[in-house]
Amino acid sequence: MSNNFEFRKLEAASLNAIASWVYATGETLFMQPYFDCQSANRPLRGPADCEGFAVYLNQQLIGLFEFSFSDERMILGLALSPLHVGKGLSSDFILAGIRFGIEHYDYRGSAVFLEVEKSNIAAVKAYTKVGFSLLDENGDSFTLAFSLDKMPG
Repeated sequence: MSNNFEFRKLEAASLNAIASWVYATGETLFMQPYFDCQSANRPLRGPADCEGFAVYLNQQLIGLFEFSFSDERMILGLALSPLHVGKGLSSDFILAGIRFGIEHYDYRGSAVFLEVEKSNIAAVKAYTKVGFSLLDENGDSFTLAFSLDKMPG
């Protein structure tokens, strides 16, 4: 992997920056659970009680990676900043986040999982490009799985 991503626990400055991201579709990220924790003076936790990490490349905030666990499965949430979408970073970003999660949480499962809206065609393409496969369809979303035996060196 040619990019050297740095994962930092989400904190107020990166939270505010990420919450301001607006994508070409007009969509924003659901960050309210983090703000609720912040206002209650609790450790920052996101949707589904996930733990969030701001991702930096060359000291520039370029993404968000979230990790939660259900039934001993690692569930991922992730986003590249709108300024970095379409710049050829997604594969390295996704794989770096998976590696980070495995190491940080000492994860011993055989796969990691995520849910993506069917309408988010660019994200679906990025996930399948790195090796995620369809596990289930749930209304407007897909559940995808990445078998860790597909992880490149």
